[in-house]
Amino acid sequence: MFASIRLFRLQQWQQGFTLLEIMVTLVLIGIILSFASLSINNNNVERILQQEAQRVAGLLELAQEEAILQGVNRGFLVTEGGFYFLSYGTKGWQILDKNEEIFYPRAWQSPWRLTFTLDGENITLASQLDTAALKPQLYLLSSGELASFALTIAAPESTQIRYQVLSEVGYKIEVRRVEGS
Repeated sequence: MFASIRLFRLQQWQQGFTLLEIMVTLVLIGIILSFASLSINNNNVERILQQEAQRVAGLLELAQEEAILQGVNRGFLVTEGGFYFLSYGTKGWQILDKNEEIFYPRAWQSPWRLTFTLDGENITLASQLDTAALKPQLYLLSSGELASFALTIAAPESTQIRYQVLSEVGYKIEVRRVEGS
């Protein structure tokens, strides 16, 4: 009989956690998760920024190679909202549209801070595309020539995280991480 009473009291005692224990545990989990998300968020922005720069560089290289192989002149146009590949034909410069497999218009993955320099001069970027006056900022010529340019892509909230897609001389397009402010 005493054993059954003791067993009943033991079961009563171990029914669960107190509200205070649960609250302390939740606060600790919240603190740990906030530190983890701050660490992940900064690395995530840099990773996305680097991928964006590599995407632009890869498409520019491909468009340049295609211009050489097909003997056509291509153009590249950057706006605050995205970037466009253009082709020159009988109607002048035309945007390569959604039917194009690779060179269709693309929006930026995030609202980046952008600067574009061509032969050392800053080019003002339009907030959106003006289809009435299409003219590329960068020409991808069938001869393979390419003006020196630098497209700097920076995170909006940080001046420390920046990548450049650039060509200093001639033909090679590369991506660089830019240090400092």
